[in-house]
Amino acid sequence: MTLTTALKTAAVATVAAAALAGAGTAAAWQSNTFSSPSGNIQCKYDAPNEVVSCRTLNDNWVAAVSLYGSSYKVRGGSYTPGRILGYGSTWTVPGKFRCVSRTDGMTCRSLVTGHGFWTSRTAWRFF
Repeated sequence: MTLTTALKTAAVATVAAAALAGAGTAAAWQSNTFSSPSGNIQCKYDAPNEVVSCRTLNDNWVAAVSLYGSSYKVRGGSYTPGRILGYGSTWTVPGKFRCVSRTDGMTCRSLVTGHGFWTSRTAWRFF
């Protein structure tokens, strides 16, 4: 291997590692819709109303939290599959909301009140 080839290989490896390190984090992409890796949980941020909500496809229940209020659940709603939020990754609206995707479900909270929810295929909790 020549020095030029070795340098090119090292440069490609460095770029690939940097891309992988940022994959799945809120800093890596901006979107108002996102989904769990399983596809069963679809979430959206309604900026005008300052609400984050997630729907489970298996039962069509929606867990939601408003920026200044409490969390609640409703039935139905219109959701579009969004970008995949990988397990262990976080979606954030700075100073407003944070959602974390985990293998056991999705947790979202208002960073203003601390209220939020955890939802999964079979259960939900509100806090």
